Amino acid sequence: MGKGTHGKSSATAGTRKKHAKKNAQPPPEESVPKTKKGKKERGKKEPRQKIYIPPVKPAPVQPDPLETTGLAHSLPADLLIVLRSFNKKAEVTKIRALEELQAGWIDKCLNGKGEENEVLEYTVVEMLPVWLHHVSALFLHPSRRVRALTASLHASLLQIAPVREQLFFFLKETASTSQAESILGSWCVAANDVDRTVATAAMKSWKDAIGDKPGQFKLEDSFQTALVEFVQRIALDPAGIYAYLNPVQPSVTPMPQSRKGSGRSTPAVQPKKDNPEQLLRSKLEESEEEEQDRKARLRFGALGALKWILEALDSLPETLLALFGNPAFLTSLQPNQFVSWIDLECFGYGQSAVRKNMWNLLLTLFSTKKGALQDIASELARAILRSAFIETDSNVQSAMWYPLLLFLKEYPNSWELEVKAGQDDKEEDDSEDEGGNEEKPSTSTLPAVPSAAYQEFLQFLQLGCSGSPIQGYPTVVIVLSTISPSILASSSSTPLEDLFSSFWAALDGRALSSLNRMASAAAFLSSLLECMVLILKRVLSLSSSTSPEVLTKLLTTSEGELDVGTFSKKIVTDQMKKVWDEAVEGKLKIAEKELAKSIMKTIESLKEIDPELSNVAWGVISAGIFSAALGHSTMVSRVVQELRNEAKASEEWSGKVNVTIAQLAEKSMSSSPSDEASVVKQRQQLLTDLLETFKEGLFSVSTEFRDRLDELLANRAYELMKDSPAVFLSILAYRGQSQGQEGMEVSRKAWSSVLVKLADSEDGSDEAERGRVLKVLVDAAQAGKLPDCLRLYGEGGEEGVLDDLIGKSVVSLEGGTKVDVVRGILVHHDYFISRSAFSGVFETLCASLKSEIKTVFDDPSLDAVETRRSQTGGLVSWTTFETLFSLVSTTYGVILASKGPRESTPADDLASDAFLFAYLLPLCEGIHDEQGNSQGEKSFSLAAGLWEKWFEAALEAGKDAEKGHSKATKGLREVRQRLKGLIIGTKSRFLPQTVLTLLLTPPSTGSATGPSFFSDHPEFSADTMMDFMPTVQELDTLLSLLLPGLNADPSMGVLEPLVPPPTAYPYSTPVMISSSLAPLSAGNEYLGVDISGYDRYGYSAYARGVTALATVFSRDRACAKSWEGVEFMRHLGVVEVCAWDGICVPSTLGSEETVQKVFGELVPVGEGDREVLSLAEVITKIEQVMTYVLLVVGGREPWKRYVLDSLALASLKAPSAGANATSAVGFGGVEGMGGVKKTVHATMNVLSNMALDWIGRAVQGEMDMKAGVAPAVEGWGVNEQRRAVRNAVVLNGRVVRRLLERLYADADEDDETAGGMGMGKTEMDGWVVYARKIERVAPLTSVTILATITSTGVDSPKLDRARNEFAASLLGVPSHKANAEGLELLRTLAACVPYDDAEDAPTSVFNVIKGRGAKRGPSDVIMLPVQRAVNVARACQQWVEGQGKADEDESEDDDDEVPSEDLESAMLAVFIGLSPILQNVPGKHWDFMWDVLETTLENATLEDESSLLGLSYALRFVRVMEDLVRTNKQLKAEWSKRRVAVLGNVRDLLLEEETEEGDATAGKTLSVPRSVCRELVLSIVQSLPGELIDQETLGKMCHLVADSSVEVQKLSYGMLKQAAEKRTEWIVIEVGVGSMGDANGEAEGEAVTVTPGEDGEIPSLVEAPVEAPAPPVEKQKVGRRKDGRIRRKKPKEVAKDEGPSLLPKELISIIQRDEEGDLFGWMLGWMLVFDLFKDVSLKVKSMYIEQLRNLDIVGSRLLPFIVQILRLDEGLNKAVKVELWAVDEFYVPYYEPISAPALAAHLYYRALLSVPSLVAAWVLGCKDRQLNNAITTLTSQQFSPLIIRAELSHLKSPEGIAELTGEGLSVKVVGGNSEVIAAYVVDEHQLEIKLKIPPDWPLHKIEVRDEKRVGVDENRWRAWVLGVQQTIWTHNGRIVDGLSLWKKNRVGREPPEEAMQDMSE
Repeated sequence: MGKGTHGKSSATAGTRKKHAKKNAQPPPEESVPKTKKGKKERGKKEPRQKIYIPPVKPAPVQPDPLETTGLAHSLPADLLIVLRSFNKKAEVTKIRALEELQAGWIDKCLNGKGEENEVLEYTVVEMLPVWLHHVSALFLHPSRRVRALTASLHASLLQIAPVREQLFFFLKETASTSQAESILGSWCVAANDVDRTVATAAMKSWKDAIGDKPGQFKLEDSFQTALVEFVQRIALDPAGIYAYLNPVQPSVTPMPQSRKGSGRSTPAVQPKKDNPEQLLRSKLEESEEEEQDRKARLRFGALGALKWILEALDSLPETLLALFGNPAFLTSLQPNQFVSWIDLECFGYGQSAVRKNMWNLLLTLFSTKKGALQDIASELARAILRSAFIETDSNVQSAMWYPLLLFLKEYPNSWELEVKAGQDDKEEDDSEDEGGNEEKPSTSTLPAVPSAAYQEFLQFLQLGCSGSPIQGYPTVVIVLSTISPSILASSSSTPLEDLFSSFWAALDGRALSSLNRMASAAAFLSSLLECMVLILKRVLSLSSSTSPEVLTKLLTTSEGELDVGTFSKKIVTDQMKKVWDEAVEGKLKIAEKELAKSIMKTIESLKEIDPELSNVAWGVISAGIFSAALGHSTMVSRVVQELRNEAKASEEWSGKVNVTIAQLAEKSMSSSPSDEASVVKQRQQLLTDLLETFKEGLFSVSTEFRDRLDELLANRAYELMKDSPAVFLSILAYRGQSQGQEGMEVSRKAWSSVLVKLADSEDGSDEAERGRVLKVLVDAAQAGKLPDCLRLYGEGGEEGVLDDLIGKSVVSLEGGTKVDVVRGILVHHDYFISRSAFSGVFETLCASLKSEIKTVFDDPSLDAVETRRSQTGGLVSWTTFETLFSLVSTTYGVILASKGPRESTPADDLASDAFLFAYLLPLCEGIHDEQGNSQGEKSFSLAAGLWEKWFEAALEAGKDAEKGHSKATKGLREVRQRLKGLIIGTKSRFLPQTVLTLLLTPPSTGSATGPSFFSDHPEFSADTMMDFMPTVQELDTLLSLLLPGLNADPSMGVLEPLVPPPTAYPYSTPVMISSSLAPLSAGNEYLGVDISGYDRYGYSAYARGVTALATVFSRDRACAKSWEGVEFMRHLGVVEVCAWDGICVPSTLGSEETVQKVFGELVPVGEGDREVLSLAEVITKIEQVMTYVLLVVGGREPWKRYVLDSLALASLKAPSAGANATSAVGFGGVEGMGGVKKTVHATMNVLSNMALDWIGRAVQGEMDMKAGVAPAVEGWGVNEQRRAVRNAVVLNGRVVRRLLERLYADADEDDETAGGMGMGKTEMDGWVVYARKIERVAPLTSVTILATITSTGVDSPKLDRARNEFAASLLGVPSHKANAEGLELLRTLAACVPYDDAEDAPTSVFNVIKGRGAKRGPSDVIMLPVQRAVNVARACQQWVEGQGKADEDESEDDDDEVPSEDLESAMLAVFIGLSPILQNVPGKHWDFMWDVLETTLENATLEDESSLLGLSYALRFVRVMEDLVRTNKQLKAEWSKRRVAVLGNVRDLLLEEETEEGDATAGKTLSVPRSVCRELVLSIVQSLPGELIDQETLGKMCHLVADSSVEVQKLSYGMLKQAAEKRTEWIVIEVGVGSMGDANGEAEGEAVTVTPGEDGEIPSLVEAPVEAPAPPVEKQKVGRRKDGRIRRKKPKEVAKDEGPSLLPKELISIIQRDEEGDLFGWMLGWMLVFDLFKDVSLKVKSMYIEQLRNLDIVGSRLLPFIVQILRLDEGLNKAVKVELWAVDEFYVPYYEPISAPALAAHLYYRALLSVPSLVAAWVLGCKDRQLNNAITTLTSQQFSPLIIRAELSHLKSPEGIAELTGEGLSVKVVGGNSEVIAAYVVDEHQLEIKLKIPPDWPLHKIEVRDEKRVGVDENRWRAWVLGVQQTIWTHNGRIVDGLSLWKKNRVGREPPEEAMQDMSE
C-alpha cells in the first residue's frame, strides 16, 4: 500500500508490483521527493515521470442482506432461489436469475392489479436491499447480456412507485457512503456503456431518475462528490474498482504439520494444491473478456460519465478539474504503449474507442470550462500535442481535429507550454539526481530542448497526415500558424528547409497513394503552397524586436546563412520548381485545373507580399513549361490553357500567358535539319495538342503561324497525312470550320489531293500503308473531326475517285480491320465514294448475306461438304454472319437516315431471312453448347436489329397505304408463309417444335420477339396459331401422296384383329380414274418447300404438320375445341395409327429405298430427350388432345344421339366414278359421303359432325374400292392406285375404330338408354342396325362397329341376333367360296366373340402401351347356342373336307379351292369363343379343331411375320383348352392324347434361333406382335411337362431373356431356371460316371491327396478338356402349304460345345455382349449362369469356374458393371444404400427398371457365393485404393455376414450333416459363428483342425489351423491340411467340401489299426 504523496515504500519495485497483482490493484508508484535542480548531461534520454495513483483498498466481503436482515426467512421461496443465484459466478445462472426476476416478479407488479398486486409490490420493496447489494457488480459485469438485463430490470423497478420511493430513501438515509457511491457510479457508467443496447436502457433509467424535477433523485453536493470520486477511480484504476465490486472469497490455507516419529522427524504433509484446470475454468466462468478489454470497457464508460457530469452539473467538485491535470488520466489520448513523461502503460494503448471518447470529453471540457483550465494548460498541451500527430486511426482522427484546433485557438502558446512541461520534468529529474547543485538560468531565447511535439508534427507531415491527407492537410496551415518562431528555430539547424522536406517526404514515400489520389494530391499542394506563403509572410514581417538568434536560425539553409530577400527567393524558386517537376514526372498526380489554380493563387499571394517574388515564381513556371513542352506536350497544353483561364481576371498575367502560348506555337513549327526523328515527332505532337487545346485561339495569337500551316497543306498534304495524321486532321478541322470560305477551300484541296493519292496508289504502293491511311481517315470521320466542307459527294452524282477501290474491297472482304474501314466508309460515304457506288455496295452485301442464310437454313445432315457443316452447327461461320449483318445493318441505317425519297431497297428481300435468322435459328438444336452459350449471339442480335429497323421503317412508310398493301403487311405475310413452309419442309434445319417454340413463347418484357410483331400489327392482331399451321386441304393433299405406302403389316392383326389379312379385298374389278378432278402432283415441291423423303429424325412432311398441330392443341386448348381444330382430329387419328404401327413393328418404318410413309426408320420410338417427339410421345399427346375434345367440346348436348339419328337416315347408293373418289380416299370434305344424311342438330354440333364425317368417309372409301374408283395422282400407275385405295380403306377403318372406342367408353349394359349423353342398350342396338345396313357395301366398317361394341362387354338383342345370323349364314357357303365369302363371315363372327378372359381381348393403342393390360375385364355374354355352335364347327369342317375331295378330283394348280392360312386363322379365332360352349359336347368337331390347331402351329414360326396372326389365335386356343380341362375330366382325357404333341410344337417355337449368329435382340425381335406371341408361348410353357425339358433346352431357349419385351423376359426366366437345373443334373451325372471330363481322373467320390511342391506352392487341379454330350437328333417337322402340299421345316444345325465349355455358348454370348442395350436381359443371363451352380458337385463347379476364368468375363464385365451401377467408384458416401434390400434374394417377376441396382447387388451376392476366388482375385488386383476400400467395406458389412450365415446353414443342413457323418467325426461351430472345428476321435485320441472364417470372407481366405495332430506323420498331415485349403481357396469349394475331403483322406487312407499304431508310436 502506498504511503501518501510524501512517503516512499521501503519495498523494491518488483515486490510492490507482486503485491499489487496479488491484491488485484495496480502497482503503487514511488513518489520521489524533489531535490535541487542540477545540470543534466546533454543528449541523455528523457526519463519517465513517476506518478502515484492511489490504490483501491481491497473491499471486505460485504454481508448478504439475505442473511444479515433475515430476509431469507420472510421472502417467498421462489424469489429466494432467484436472489441467491446472484451470488453464483456462472454467467448462465445470473442471466437466468435476471430473466426470472423480470418475468416472474417485476412484470407482474407492473401489469397486475388489486390486492394481489399490492402483495407483490410489498415483496419487491422488501427484497430491494438485496438487489441494491448486487446491482453495482451487475452493472459492470463482463457479460453484455447480464448488463443489458440489469439495465432493463433496474428501469422496470423504477417504474413501480413504491420501489422508486424506497430506492431513493435507501440512497439518502440507509446506504453508506461507499454503497451510495458504488450504486450511483456504476449506474452512471452503465449509462455510457460501450454497448449501445446497455447504454440506451441504462441512460433512459438514469435520466428518468436523476434530476431536479419532482419525483427525481437530486444529486446534492455529497452525492456529486461521491459520483465524481467513483468515476475518477474507475477511470484511473478500472481493475481495482472491478475487484472492489467483486471481492475474492476468503480462503484459509491450513499450516503444514509434521508428524512425529520415533527419534526421527516425519516429512510434513504437503497442502493440497489447486488444480490448474479448475482455476482456469473458474477464471473463464468469471469473465468472458480479457483484462485489457475489461479495462477499456470500464474506462470508456467512465469517460462518458465524466462527459455527462461536465454537461449536467453546474458546480463541479474541485477534484474533477484536477483530474484533467493528471498525466496518467491524459494518457487516454495516447496510442503508444509508453511515453517518456510517465512510468506506466498508457490508458489509450490499443483501445481506439477509449481514445475517441477521450477526445469527445476534451471537446466538452473546452466548450464548457474555457476559463478554468489555466492551471492545467501545461499538462493538457503536452498530452494533446504529443498525442494528436501520432494518431493513425481514422475514426479517432475524425473526432480529434475539432478539439485540437479549438485548444490551439484558445491557447496559442500551447507549443511553449508543451516545451515548458518537458523542461519542468527534466529539471525535476535533474534536481533529484544532482541534489543541491544549482545552475544559473540560461539567457538564450531559444528553448533548451527542441519541441518533441514539433518533431512528431514533422513526422506527421512525412507520413501524409498519418493516412488522412484530405482531412489533415487543410489543418496543417492552421497548426503551423500557432507554432512560434522560437519553436521552429530550435527544431534543427535548417528548420524551414526541414519543414518543406517533411512535406515532400510524403510524396517520395508514396504516402498519398490512396484510392482518391487526385484529391489527396490537391490537398497536399494547396497546403504546401499556403504554408510557403505563411512562412514568407512571417519571415518578412519579423520586427527588430525579434531575437537575432531566432531570425538567424530561421534564415539558415544548407547553403549557409542568407538575408531575408535571398532566402525568400530561394524558398519560392525551390518550391515552385519542385512542384512543377513532380507534376511533370507524374509523382504528383493532380488535375491540370487544380495545378493551375494553385499556381496562380500562389503567384497572386506572393504579389501581395512582394511583386518581385511573384515574378520569380512565374519565371520558374514558364521555364518549366518550355523545358517540358516537347516531352509532355499534352500535359503542358492543358496546364497552359488552365493558366489562361485562371488569369483572365488579371490583364498582366493574361498577357504573360498569351506570350507563352505564342512561343510554344513557334517552337512546334521550328525545325532544323539536324533534328532527330524523335524530336520531329515531338514537335508534331506539340502542334497537335496545341491545336486540339486552343483551336482557333491558337491562330489569333500569331498570323505568321497560320501562313506557314497553309503552305504546308498546299504542298505536302499526303506526306503530312502519312507522317503525322493528327496534325493533318487538326489543321483540316481548323481551316474548314472557322476560317471562312478561304479556309474551306484550302481544306477541300488538301482532302482531294489525299483521296487522289490513295486511288493512284492502288497498284503501286503498299496495301498495308493504304489501309492504314484509310483507317485514320475513317476514324476521323467517325469521331467527327472532319469538317462538313469535305463532303464532296453529298448531293452530286459524279463518280468518286475511290469507287473502284471500295467496290473491290467489299468483294474480297475477310474480316478484321478491313471490315471496320469499309463500315466507316459506308456510314460516311459522302466523304469518300459516290452515291451510285454506295448503292451497288449495299446490293452486293445483301445478296451475299441472303446466300449465306440459305446455306445455314438447310438441313446440315444433308450437306455434301461435311467438313464445312455439321449437324450440331458448331462449324457455322459466325464471323462471316457478324461481318455481313453489321455492314448491312449499318448501311441500311444510313439509308434510313438520309432525307431523300425511300423506294424499295435490297433489304426488303432480306427482311424475312433476317427475322428467321434472329428469332428462329437460335432455338435450333446444336446452336448452343451444353452450358447454353453460343458463338452466334452477336449475329442473332445484329439480325434482330436489322429486322427491327426494316419493320419500323415499313410501318412509317405504310401509314398512308391501302389496307393490306403496305410494306409491313407484305413482310409479315411473307414471314408467316415461310414459317408454315418450315413446319412441313423435310430438308430444313428447323424442326416443327422449333417453329412452335417461337410462336408459342410469349414476348419478353422490354424486347421484341417474333410473335410480338404480329400481335402488335392491327392487320394480324386477330390471327391465331392456326394461321401458321397447314390447312385441312393441304394435309389431305400430303396424305394422298403417301397412301401407296401406308399398308398395315399383317402381324398387326395380333394387336388389332380388324386389320384384314393380305388375301382380303382382292382387286377383282378394274380401277377407274376420275377425270372430273384435277390430278395431284407427286413432285418434291409443295407450298414452296421440299416435302420429299424424311427429315433427319424420320418425319415426313405430313407427320411434321400433324405433330405440330398436336403440340399446338396441347398448349392452346381454345384452338383444339374450335370448329376448325376439330376438323384436324381426323389427321391426328391417322398419325396416331401410323405411330402405333411404327412402335409395334419398326420394320414397317419407311426408308429412302422404299415407298414413302408417314415415318421413316430414323424416327425415335421410345422416350427420348431430343427436340423432336418420339412415337410414344406423339401417341400420348394425340390421346390427350382427342380425349379433351370429346370430353369438353360436347358439353351437355346429346351429340351421340345426333350421330345415331343421322345414321338411321343413311341411304346407300352405288358410287359414281368421279365426285367422291378423291375426296373419300384422299380425305377431302364432301357432303353426303357414304350415304350419310346429317340432321339439323348434327350439322350444328361440331362433334356429331366430326363423327359422321369419319364414318361417311370410311363407308364411301369401301364403296369406291368395290367400284374400282381411285384418286388421280400424277405419276401413279395402276399398282400404286390399287395400293392407295386399299390402304385408304384399311386406314379409314382403323381411325374409325379409335373414334368408336372413345365414343363407347361410357357404355353400360345396365342402362336401357343413356338419353343421348352416353351409350346404353338402346343406343347399341341403333349402332348394330347401322352396321347390318352397311355390311354389304362396307364390310370393314361394319365389322369395326360390331367389334368395338363387343369389346365393351355390353350385349344387346340386336347384336345377339346378328351373331346367330352370321353363324347360320356359314352353312350356306359352299366350299369353293370358303376363302372369300366364308373368310369374310368368319372374320365378322370372330369380331363378335365376347372375351371370356381379359388377357384374350385384342390389344389396341389405348390399352397396350408399355405393358398395360386389357381395357376391359371378361364378359359373361354367351356367344351362340350349343346347337348353333356345333353347326359352325361342322360348316368349317365341311369346307376343309370338301376342299380335300376337290384336291383329289381337280387340278392341284387351282389355289382357290385350297383352304388358305387366313381361313384357318379365322377358324381358330371363332373356335376360341366356341370352346367353352362345346366343352360338354363330345364329337368329331374336337378332333377337327385340334387338327386345325396342330396344322397352324406346325406351319407357324416366330420369324415369319405373316404367320403371327394365326399363331396368336392358336396359342390363345391352347390357353383356352388348358383352362377348360382343369375342370372337365372328359375333355381332359381327350385333350391329353394331343397335349404333348401340341405343347411340343409350342416349345419348339422357342427353340428356334433368331439370327444366324444367335443375337436374340437383332432384327425382328423388336416386333411387338412377336413379343405378344412370345408372351403367350411362355405363359403356356410355364406348365410344360418334364419330358419336354432336357439338357439342351437351356442353350436353345436362353435367347428369350434378351427379348425386347420385359414381360417375355420375366416369364422366360422361370422356365429357363428349370432348364438350368435339368442341365446341371445331367452334367453332374455324366461327370460322375466318367463320360465327361478326364477319363483317367479319379471319381468325384474318391479322396484326393495334395502334396506341396518344393517351393511350398500348392499345385492347382487342372481339369482335362470336357466334351459336351451329343445333342439328340431333332426330328423334321411336317406341315402343309397353302396349296395342300407337304411342307417340312428345315432342321436347325445344332452347334456342339467345343473344348471344356460346359456353359451353353448361347448363354455365354448373352453375358458377353454390351449390357447397355438390354440391361435386364444381360443380368438375367448372369442369373442363369449362377443358377447352374446350384446343387453342383465340386468337380463340375471347378470346371464351370475354370471356363469363366478362361473367358475373363467376371472380372472384365460383371464386376465393373456392379461397381458402376452401385456407384462404388464415387466412394461409400455416394454409393447406393445396399442395406435397404435383402440382397440374398430377388423376385424376378416383380422387376422394374428402378430396381436394377437391387438386382445388381443380388448378382454380386450370387457371385460371392458361386465364384468367390474370381471375385477375390479381381478385388486384390484393383489398383484404385478408394475403390478397393469401398468394395471391401461394402462386402464385409453387407454381404459377408450373409455368405457366412448361408455357409454355416449349409453345414448344419441335413445334406451337410449326412456328408460329414462318420464314426468318430464331429463338427461344431464356435466363436460366434466365426470358427468351425472338426475332430476325429480314435479310441481316446483326437485329431482336430480349426477353420477360422474372416469377417470379410470370401475376399480373404479361410484360415485352416491344425490344432491336434496325434500319430500322423507331419508331411502327411500337412498334405491333408493343404488339401482342405486348396479345396476351399482354389476350387471355390464350400466348408463342407473341405471337411469332406479331410474326412475321406483320414478314413479312406488309414485303417483304424494303422491309425492306432501311428498314435502309439
